[in-house]
Amino acid sequence: MFFRQLLVEETACASYLVGCKTKGTFAVVDPRVELVDDYLALADGQGARIDAVFETHLQADHVFGLPQLVERTGATAYLPEGSGVEFEHWALADGESVRLGNTEFRALATPGHAPAHHAYLVTDHARSPDPWMVLTGDALLVGDAGRPDLHAHGAHTVEQMARSLYRSITDKLLTLPDDLVLFAAHHSGSVCGRGLSPTPVSTLGYERRNNKALQFGSEEEFASALTADTPPAPPEHAAIVAANRSGRSLALTQALEFYVGKLGIEVNTDADLGFMRWLTVKCPRRSRSSDHRFTSSTRTTRDSSPRAPWASPGSSVDDAHTTYEELLAKGVEFTEEPTERFYGTGCGLRDPFGNHLRIGEPKEGAIEMPDPTQFAAENT
Repeated sequence: MFFRQLLVEETACASYLVGCKTKGTFAVVDPRVELVDDYLALADGQGARIDAVFETHLQADHVFGLPQLVERTGATAYLPEGSGVEFEHWALADGESVRLGNTEFRALATPGHAPAHHAYLVTDHARSPDPWMVLTGDALLVGDAGRPDLHAHGAHTVEQMARSLYRSITDKLLTLPDDLVLFAAHHSGSVCGRGLSPTPVSTLGYERRNNKALQFGSEEEFASALTADTPPAPPEHAAIVAANRSGRSLALTQALEFYVGKLGIEVNTDADLGFMRWLTVKCPRRSRSSDHRFTSSTRTTRDSSPRAPWASPGSSVDDAHTTYEELLAKGVEFTEEPTERFYGTGCGLRDPFGNHLRIGEPKEGAIEMPDPTQFAAENT
């Protein structure tokens, strides 16, 4: 079995590349979006594919890299049953197993930090039928238990979540052998726990004896202690949860909330070019002069003037300029001004969330753009 732990020190997050080297099939557990290239490079260096991507739960402190890994590898996405995500995935039930060659992942339902949360019991069948390690996510951390408030809402109160976590730890995790190696989703510096160890590995037996969260004699004492002195929530945690639930980027999630939710502007997000994030802000057709109409088959207007790359095909120059001024009037502070020059894989208008923006009403079938290298060569 191949195993690598990848740490992000800024947020004290841990993710894992695990799998069967003999069969060349790996999985990533709790991937970070900024580490997607690292997972791919590590797997490629071992001559292996990434065939599975596991999440222990819907993350609240970082945007996960699951959608990008699935898109780039064709891997299957596995999440706990009841996670409520809006993209295609396999909903793992409690006790369900996934086998990658000689490596087995068995899901253990451990709700409490989140209503839908799994730990993953990992076995290397090439060596033994007994499990080797447990990836505990944010349920049981090295030095503490996961905070119960970040996903508390509706019927799931903070106290109920804390009590649920107590039962998950007591009835599930602490029934496992003491010699199991324990790897969690966070270490010291994370806001998902208090007093976490800077050492990102432990054993179940060591935590049983020394973890302060496991020394209480009752569910009531545990819940009372876990809900006291809770650290501040991670910045933008509601937006991060929304992004992870939808499978979109954080920038796109925040942009949709701003444009659609706050400004009431219709936005088309279907123009996914693959190599950049695009939004098309729709506007009414004010100018219908064919002399100013963009077409999908040419990159110039019919009067042969250069096409403004920030206006979408199928819309007029006047429409785009008017809507741009309306967006400014509504308080949109763009980080770049419109330009008629296209720079490689960039465009002349970028919104405050990092999205490239096209203004106009897309002509049906006209939102496809060419390969970025070809487009840059023809328009610079």
